[in-house]
Order: sequence, then structure tokens, then C-alpha cells
Amino acid sequence: MERHRLVKARTPRSALQRIGREIAETRQNQGMTQATVAELVGTSRSTLSRIENGQIGGDSKRHMVILRGLVDLLGPFENLMIYTPEPPDLSTYDQWTRI
Repeated sequence: MERHRLVKARTPRSALQRIGREIAETRQNQGMTQATVAELVGTSRSTLSRIENGQIGGDSKRHMVILRGLVDLLGPFENLMIYTPEPPDLSTYDQWTRI
């Protein structure tokens, strides 16, 4: 039986800290407290504080729901550029190697 390792992509800590700072600045610019925002997006103030400090970890599905709620509540984050790179040209690959 062939075994494969799954490699989990990680977001660099600097990117998480940048996202957190942008969330905190946007929240503060709108005059909202952590407690108010946390309640509106359905999480605890301590979880929001960890996100604002770039300490996103654990249940990634839950954090994605919270982040989506933050975007819906606070609006677009003007200073945060998030992009998706172009997909690779798969026609150039003869075979795939599993790790």
C-alpha cells in the first residue's frame, strides 16, 4: 500500500500580523470596540484579539467564517492587498509527483 504525506500550506506570520493590524485599524477607525465587533460576528473578544494580533490558528474553517463576518461588517480593507496567483499551466507537466 502506497502512503502519501499531505503538506499543509501555512500563511507566513508576517502576513497574519498584517491582516490583523488592518482589521484592528479598520475597526478603530469606525469607532467600534473589540467587544462590539466580536458580538456582531459571533465570536469572543479574546478570539478577535488573537486575530488582530496575527495569532490565527486552530480551527481554520471557524476562523474563515469569522474573517468573512469581519469583512461583511467592517467593509473592504483598503490597505490590504490579497491576490491569488495565476494557476500553473498544467499542459507543461508530464507527470505529478506525490510527496
